[in-house]
Amino acid sequence: TGTLQIFISNDKPSASTQLNNLGNLQVGTALPAQGVPLINQAGTSVACTGLPKGLVINYATGMVTGTPTTAGTFVVTAYLQNGSGWIKKTITLTVR
Repeated sequence: TGTLQIFISNDKPSASTQLNNLGNLQVGTALPAQGVPLINQAGTSVACTGLPKGLVINYATGMVTGTPTTAGTFVVTAYLQNGSGWIKKTITLTVR
């Protein structure tokens, strides 16, 4: 058995689509095991570049997992896509 989810979208993601800040990132402190969503928009897949070392994203779910290993400020470029199109957005993450 499984769960079937169908998402219908008339519009592609827009500039107003919000990305999550991922909270207070600290070197050596893991994100929750289930991950943290980069976006809270059902039916939207996410690809990105520029995540801090040690963090990875699941493109299908948009969940970021892992443990940051390097401190600094990182500009992450995210590509958001649904059935109607895609856009590129950026978010700045700080790891202490």
